[in-house]
Amino acid sequence: MHFKGPRNSVEQVLRPDSIMHIIESEYHQKINECCNIVNDFVLQHSHGDDVDLSVSELLHLLIAKLSDEIKHLTLKESGILYPIIKKDLKNTTGKVTIDRQIFESIKTRHLVISELIKRIKRLFNDQNELLDLNDDWKIFFETLMLLEEKIYEWIYLEQDLLFPQLTGTLPAAQAN
Repeated sequence: MHFKGPRNSVEQVLRPDSIMHIIESEYHQKINECCNIVNDFVLQHSHGDDVDLSVSELLHLLIAKLSDEIKHLTLKESGILYPIIKKDLKNTTGKVTIDRQIFESIKTRHLVISELIKRIKRLFNDQNELLDLNDDWKIFFETLMLLEEKIYEWIYLEQDLLFPQLTGTLPAAQAN
C-alpha cells in the first residue's frame, strides 16, 4: 500500500505496524490535544457572551460528546486493539484473530465522530457574526478545523489502509 503523508509528499510503503505507530504517535495525540483546547474554550465561554445562548449550550454538549467519543476510541485502540493486532502480527502465521465486527464497530464510532463534527460546524453556518468574533473564537475555529482535518486523516488511515490489510479486503476504490 502507498500513502501520501499529510506532512510531505514522499510516498511510503506502510505496513500495519507502521500505520498503527503513526496513528498512535501523530494522530491520537494531536486529536486529543485539539479536543482539550476546544473543550477548555467551550467551558470558558459557555455563558452565551459571544454567541446566542442556545448555540452556546448546544455547542457545549456537542463538544463534550465529541471529546468523550474520541477519548474512548483512542484509548480502546491504543490500549486494547493495537496491542492485540501487534501480538497477532508477530505470530508465526501473521494472521489477525480479531473478529471483523470489531472493525465494523470502530467504523461506526468513526461515523458518530464525523457526524458530531458536522453538527458543530452547522451550528455556525448561519451565524453572521462570525466575522466579528474576537481572537479567542478565531483560535477556537482554527483548532476545530485542525481537529476535523486530523480526524479525517485518522479515519482514512484506519479504514482505507490499516483495516483492509488486516481483514484481507480492499476498499471499494482500490478493488477495481
